[in-house]
Amino acid sequence: MKRLTGVNQSLQRGLAASENVFRLIDEEAEADSGTHDLARAKGRIDFSDVNLTYPGGTRPALDRVSFTIQAGETVALVGASGAGKSHARQLLPRFYSPDSGQILLDGVDIATLRLASLRANIALVSQDIVLLTIPSPPTLPTGGSPDERRRGRFAPPKRPMQCSSSARCPTGCAR
Repeated sequence: MKRLTGVNQSLQRGLAASENVFRLIDEEAEADSGTHDLARAKGRIDFSDVNLTYPGGTRPALDRVSFTIQAGETVALVGASGAGKSHARQLLPRFYSPDSGQILLDGVDIATLRLASLRANIALVSQDIVLLTIPSPPTLPTGGSPDERRRGRFAPPKRPMQCSSSARCPTGCAR
């Protein structure tokens, strides 16, 4: 009976996972209205009077937001919960399109860039936590040559990065 219960649990997890997979497969393809490619971005980002209201929303998630991030500059979007930090982040890779205003990458309106070209120039660090069930060495492929890492020879990190405050961050991150 105990084994049968375990089989049922595994089956239920598999069914739930397959629902997510099928939902993803059934999604409409993203519309890509971009016509230009950007080989390698330098990284300057300009938000100019950007407004965003989600479908069905009653008030703007972003209202006339303007800022510039210089190439190579490290910034943190800081604010209260619901202030629009995630919304601003989701506009850059065109997960959403602004209602009005303009977002430029190296002086080029991102709306004119092909999605693949735009997203090839962006790296996102999500605030969602994802736990992977794989052994720890493959998750730490630091040090050594790529060939050594492929063969499973991993160098552990010399100094783990643990900052409770960005003001004390050893890489000099500003608050």
